Amino acid sequence: MSHHLQYHMESCVSIVPRKSNVPTMPMADLTLSNLRYETANSPVFLTVDVEPNLFAVLPRCHQLTRLICGRDCSLESVFEFATSSSTLVELALNLNHCDAVAHDRPVRRFKCQGVPLDIAIDGETRRAFSAAMLKCRAMDTLIRADCDVDLDSTMLPASLTLRRLFLNNVALAPRSLVAVADASRMSTSVDTLSLAGLNRMEGHAADEYTAAFATLFECLGAVKVLHVSRCGLDDAAWTQLGPILATHSHHLESINLNRNGVSDVGAAAIAHAIQTMPALCRVEMTGNKLTLERGVVDLVNGSCQRKVPLTHLRVYQPDFSPDGKRRLLAFAKQRQLDLML
Repeated sequence: MSHHLQYHMESCVSIVPRKSNVPTMPMADLTLSNLRYETANSPVFLTVDVEPNLFAVLPRCHQLTRLICGRDCSLESVFEFATSSSTLVELALNLNHCDAVAHDRPVRRFKCQGVPLDIAIDGETRRAFSAAMLKCRAMDTLIRADCDVDLDSTMLPASLTLRRLFLNNVALAPRSLVAVADASRMSTSVDTLSLAGLNRMEGHAADEYTAAFATLFECLGAVKVLHVSRCGLDDAAWTQLGPILATHSHHLESINLNRNGVSDVGAAAIAHAIQTMPALCRVEMTGNKLTLERGVVDLVNGSCQRKVPLTHLRVYQPDFSPDGKRRLLAFAKQRQLDLML
C-alpha cells in the first residue's frame, strides 16, 4: 500500500519574484512514480545522476500546483521548492521514506504543522513516523501542531535526547501521553515540553486523561518549562495532579495553565503545590474561572509562602473589579511579586 503525507500549502507560501531571463515550464501537475517496481527490492527511483537535474528544473515550474512523489526523493530539495513556490497547494510524499531523514541526516529542528495524514495510512505507519522524529539523536526541537499524533511506548527511545518538544493543538490518546512520559522519565535533556491545546479523543473518559497527566507529571525529570494550557485540566483534575506536581517538579521554572477551566477550588490545590516547587518562578493562569477574593488571593499567598517568592504570576480575567485589582497589586508589590491581572 502506498502511504502519503498530504501537505497543504495555502497558508504558508512565500512569493518569489520571477526572473524574466529564466525560461519557465507551463506545468500544473507533476507526479513522480515508477509503477514497474512494486517489490521491497525496488531500485532507487531517482538515480544520483538524474536527481539533481530534476530538482534544478523544479524552481522553473512557476505554475505547479500539485506535486506527488511516489518513490524516494530528495526531501531537502522538495521542501525547499515547496516553501518558495507561490502556486503549490498540494504536496504528497511517501510517508515510509520521510522518517529516513531523521536517521540519515543530522536534523536539528523539525516543524510539522497543519499536515493531515492520508486516511489510508495504517496505525503502525503513523506511529512509526512519529517515533522516527523522536528517535533522531541530533534533533534539538520537534514541533507537531494542528494534527493527530499517535505514539507507542514500545517504538520510542528509552530516553529522549531532544531539548524541546512541542505537541500543540494535537489529538492525543491517553496512551500517547503515557508514551511521552515514559520517554521523558530518564531524560536529562528535555527542558521544554508543550502540550498546549490538547484535543481529547472520543472514547476516553476524563479520568483516563487525568491518570495519563499524572504519569506525565511524575516523569518531568529535567523539564524547566511546561505548557499545558487548554488541556481540560479543571478542578477535578487538580485535586489529584497538585500533589504530584509538587513532588516531581524539582527543576520546573515556568508553568502555563491558561484556559483550563480552573475555579477557586483548583486554584487552592495549585497554590498549595507551588509552595514546594523550589525552582518555580513563573506561573500563567489567564482565562480560567477564578475569583479575585479567593482563587487569586490563594495563588498570591501560595507564592509568598515560598522560600523564594515567584517573580511572575499572570492571572488575567476581564471581570475583576478595578478596586480589588488595585489592592491585590499593591499587596503583591510589597512581596516583590510581579502580578499581572
